[in-house]
Amino acid sequence: MFVPLPLLILAGLVFLVLLGMALPRRGRSDDLIAPPRPREQPVAVLAGQKLELSGETRVEVERLLANDQVINAIKLVREATGSGLKDAKDAVDEMRRSVPLSR
Repeated sequence: MFVPLPLLILAGLVFLVLLGMALPRRGRSDDLIAPPRPREQPVAVLAGQKLELSGETRVEVERLLANDQVINAIKLVREATGSGLKDAKDAVDEMRRSVPLSR
């Protein structure tokens, strides 16, 4: 069976366009597949930056820092604010200066 080359190229392009439309785009504001992220009410601003935490999250971060669990505190700040690693680490380091370590 003979299929002309331009027809194969056209079918391939149509396939790629449909594939691109079908794949989800994660992390964008127009993402319709991912569940919506809960937005916390801003209560405290960390390190003079735009990182804002609710009261519950701030208390949990302080508890983690008091137990010397810095990595878990950074993870929690990143999840709560959607910030990058450097910003979250800087904010946690700023909080760490004010929270006494339990030893």
